[in-house]
Amino acid sequence: MKNKLLFFLFALFAFSISSSFAQSLVDLEATTVLTPSDGCVLGAHQSITVQITNTGAVDVDTVYLYYQVDSGSVVGEALYDTIAAGNTYNHTFTSNSYDFSSAGSYYVAFWLSCPGDTLLANDSTAITATLAGDLPILVNMSTVSYGGEVSWDIKDSNDSIVLQSQGILSSYTNYTEEICLFTCQSHTFNMHDSYGDGWNGGTYSITTPNQVDTLPDVVVSSGGLTSGSYGSDDCCQSKIRVLLPQIG
Repeated sequence: MKNKLLFFLFALFAFSISSSFAQSLVDLEATTVLTPSDGCVLGAHQSITVQITNTGAVDVDTVYLYYQVDSGSVVGEALYDTIAAGNTYNHTFTSNSYDFSSAGSYYVAFWLSCPGDTLLANDSTAITATLAGDLPILVNMSTVSYGGEVSWDIKDSNDSIVLQSQGILSSYTNYTEEICLFTCQSHTFNMHDSYGDGWNGGTYSITTPNQVDTLPDVVVSSGGLTSGSYGSDDCCQSKIRVLLPQIG
């Protein structure tokens, strides 16, 4: 009788272990939100794209996905597609879109539900996307001698710095910085030299992508500090639309 009881307890324990193991074979991870991300403002009807990782040991063909922007409505849809074990899958929601056309920070929460997935700790994630202006610009800076004396910044019409050189610059080095600014808002590119003798031949240029992909970027402003400790150039964004070619 004692042996039968021991056998029964062992079988029950083995079944419990086997059941737990089988359940742990199914595990999907809500990896991240891909769109939106930090950068320029997006459209008024922008789709949300998320990334899923199958961290389990079996393929999965059914998963329910949800997202919420700030305190807005929860949007959900089902995905019926095979995600192989160990693979990553990018999914764009098709049932709804969101207005990301205004500058600001957006909190985007993303979570999922999958039949058989009992490991819930990795089923949700969230990001905060900070969107700035509607026009990407690239600042290219080339130093020559005494690069450590050189610095620059871009200020808006409120005299607030929106972008600046980072740290102490090296001599004979090229630097690039990116930012999104609003079209037709005035900005000033300010050049500084701590010694007061100019940039010794150092130069900068500010460019923006051309509306025609096959044409070169448009140069919005360029130059350098030829002498002294300070100088500035107007890089008003209203110039940009004038410089872009018209199509049609």
